[in-house]
Amino acid sequence: MKFENDIAFISGGLGDIGHEIALQLAKEGAHISVADIQEETSSKELENKVIKMGRKFLYVKADLSKAKNVKQWHQKTIEKIGVPNLIIYSSAIVNKVSSFMEVSEDTWDLEINVNLNSAFYISKVCSQALIKNNLTGRIVLIGSWAGHRPHLHIPTYSVAKAGLRMFCQCIAKELAPKGIIVNELAPGYVDAGLSGKFFKENPESRESARERVPNQLLISSAEVAEYALYLCDPKNKHMVGSTLLMDGGLSI
Repeated sequence: MKFENDIAFISGGLGDIGHEIALQLAKEGAHISVADIQEETSSKELENKVIKMGRKFLYVKADLSKAKNVKQWHQKTIEKIGVPNLIIYSSAIVNKVSSFMEVSEDTWDLEINVNLNSAFYISKVCSQALIKNNLTGRIVLIGSWAGHRPHLHIPTYSVAKAGLRMFCQCIAKELAPKGIIVNELAPGYVDAGLSGKFFKENPESRESARERVPNQLLISSAEVAEYALYLCDPKNKHMVGSTLLMDGGLSI
């Protein structure tokens, strides 16, 4: 197994994408620690599946836009499982679909905090622990093709994802000599998660979105997870600070 006895640290781990990444990492041998804002009861399905595979599991309900909550989750993970070496940032929020002129200060602050600031908190506390313990690791930041092109209906989200891309490059350059490899995974239209929720609420939008994609395909959460595992693979030594753009050609 590729990730036997590795410890995965997954934010947004109860969302469609985070949940699938957790399952696929567990299948390949990793122990799993996830955090999300949902109640603990919502984690039981994932917990049961992971434990059945013989892996350790921890769930922490936490608002990861606050640094102290990230530190508490990380400390609990160390105490119950060990030092995490596979860090998956999968938190995301679109508070309200609106143009720049309509975005409120509260929405701006919330989306920047969740979609960008929490990535800083998570990456820093995990990197510090890896370096302190002389361990190598992988950080995978789940971005979006929205960071590649302006999206007038979700400007704050687009700005946060564009910032995440530069953040990825900055920390990748600093951490690579220490054996911590950082990359971004940027999906296009995923038929799950935030876009999946929008498609369910607006069924007509699903087909029109699919038709806008050059390869005429929407992405499944399982496919996102597959690429995330590729970036975590110990054999993947030479992608550093890269963006793995899986958008079916949307950005071109």
